[in-house]
Amino acid sequence: MVRPPVIHPDAAAKLDRLYDYIAEQSGHARAWSYVSASRSFLNDLCVYPERGSLGMARWPGFASSDFVEA
Repeated sequence: MVRPPVIHPDAAAKLDRLYDYIAEQSGHARAWSYVSASRSFLNDLCVYPERGSLGMARWPGFASSDFVEA
């Protein structure tokens, strides 16, 4: 069973602000597309944790990764 990612409240707030900014600049459809792709990427880390990098982790036991929307 794959557990969902734990998203820090600060990171969730940044995603919300990012959505608002993109929606204002380019429309709600583009904002939703970007933020949902970001959340999908985070969910994929639960299935494929090797996509993250422990070497760049800020906290022990947590992985980090760069996200680039294709």
